[in-house]
Parts: sequence; structure tokens; C-alpha cells
Amino acid sequence: MASTLGGSMNTGWPETARDIDSSLRADRRAAAEMQLLTADKEAFGAVHSYALARLGLAVKGAASGRHAPGPDVRVHGDDSRGMLAVLISSPGGSGTATLARVGDSSAFVCSTLDENAFARKVLAPFIRSLYPGISSTFLGCGEIRDAVAGGGRAGIDVRDAPAGRPGRPASRVAFRITEPAKPVIGGHVSRDGTMRVRGALEPFEGAVLRLADLAEKKASMYAGRSRQENGGNIRPLAICMDGKPFKDPRQRGRLVGALRSLDHASLSLYQTSPHKHAFVVDFLDGSSFDIWILSDGEIIVVPQIRASAASVGRIIGHIMRRFGEAYVREYEV
Repeated sequence: MASTLGGSMNTGWPETARDIDSSLRADRRAAAEMQLLTADKEAFGAVHSYALARLGLAVKGAASGRHAPGPDVRVHGDDSRGMLAVLISSPGGSGTATLARVGDSSAFVCSTLDENAFARKVLAPFIRSLYPGISSTFLGCGEIRDAVAGGGRAGIDVRDAPAGRPGRPASRVAFRITEPAKPVIGGHVSRDGTMRVRGALEPFEGAVLRLADLAEKKASMYAGRSRQENGGNIRPLAICMDGKPFKDPRQRGRLVGALRSLDHASLSLYQTSPHKHAFVVDFLDGSSFDIWILSDGEIIVVPQIRASAASVGRIIGHIMRRFGEAYVREYEV
């Protein structure tokens, strides 16, 4: 698939990036919190629909004397410029975020310069509420390292941040950019696509574009996988692990535990010794999948009648979050 990140008249991300860069240079204590997203249709439409729905609930709540659950949202901006400013307020806090399309691609960056607590407690739940129309992208640490260091820019130090728990894979990659006579730029990129940058954005902007390109390619791979879209035929994907972890029966049990911990989903197990076979239903949008271990180094994901690109990415990301580095490929039946 050809990248659609360049050559666009869309000013959304370039304009947003300039604003972030200026703000960070003006206040060295400030940090930009960003989230890499993809949209299956139209991200701005999903945000407008949410805001309108919330407005309707607010009117009904005012009439009944009850506050409707969820954050209040106000939207400003011109969709044709590829960016929206979103004002979000909730009992957990309030702030402003910008949703900007990267070129003409399906990739977006949601950013805020408000404090980290707003990003974690208000903005992140708001983004999750837009699923499956808008969804996050799960990345490997190797993919992140390549994107951050891949521009050939001198003075970039990239390293995996320590895992939160012993035995768990690293969850993010930290970076530090040093240039002569310039302030140090630092931050991190997490495997769930969240990014934090201090000092300035311009030296890191190339990495953002490379990560957005990767997110678009993943979304394209995950799209069009359901049986409904393929005349009843299956289009499976294989998650290829480092080494052959499933030689160890305990690792097969670990996969079952990982699938069981997926939120808003159900898990059914089938006795198919020596293979493992599970069936997962994603309650968030009705997608469903068969999950197989047919070899010692691969997990096969078989989308069923309904399977959105967002849900395919959610299942695969959840598995990779527990098992560490892996790559996804087409599985030939």
C-alpha cells in the first residue's frame, strides 16, 4: 500500500505540530501528550456524533435534574483543514485536545498540552469511547526504535524503558535527542501509541510521521478480514513470536489467561489436543474470532462473520502486550 502521508493539501498535522513545537520551546517545563490513532471511516464525524449525542443527553439530564454520565464535549475547527479542537470536561478534570489528520491517510494524532492527569483520566477514556470508529494502534518496541532512530538524525539515543513487572516485556521506548548549542529533547513512545515529548517537537516530527505511516499500514492489513466481506471465506493472520514459546505447555496456558483477561469480551475453549483452540467475542462491536495454536511459534487469528479492523487490532495488540515482540503476517490457508 502506498503511503498517503505526503503531498497533501491537508494542513491539519503540520499546523498542529508547529503549534506544539512553539509551545514547548516557550515553556521548557511543558510536555506534549500525544496518541497515535487510526479511523476506519471518518474520525471527525465520530467526534461530532459523540458531541451531539452528549448534548442531547445533557438537555434530557437538565430537564430531569440528573447529570448524564460521561464527559461533556465541545468541538471547534474546520474539518476541511484536517484538524479539530475538542474541549472536554468531566468530574475528573477538563482541558483541550487537538485531533489532526496526518496527510490524507487514516492515521491521526490526538494531542494536548494540558497536564498529564487530564491526558490519562479524561482524554484517554474519551478516545476509548469512540471505538471502533477511532482506535489506537499497538506497536512493537523494535518498530518504535526503528521509527525514532530511522531518520538518520545524529544525536538520538533510543532505549527500551524497564518493564513495569518482572517477566513482562518492555512497554515503551525512551528517547533523547541532543544537538550542539540546543536544549535537550526527551520523551517516550509507548507500545499503545501514546507519546510524550519535552523541549521541542520539530526534531521528533519525522518519527511521528514514520509511526503514523506504520499505523496506517497496520490498519490496512487488519481491514476487510471478516467472512461477511469475503463471501464466507476466511482471511486469517498469524502472530509470529520470537523463538518457539509454545513448546512449553505453560505458555499455551498463559495465552488462555491473556485472552480471558481481555475486557468487554467472552472466551470459549475447545478440547482439540494437541492444539489450543479458543473462540473470542468482542462485546464492544460484535466482532468474533477463532484463535489457534497450530505450531510452537505462531498464534493464528481467524476473523469470523463480523470482524472490524479495530477489533482485529485490539485482539492482536492484547496478545502482543502479554507476549512481547512479534510480527504479524498473512496466513495462507
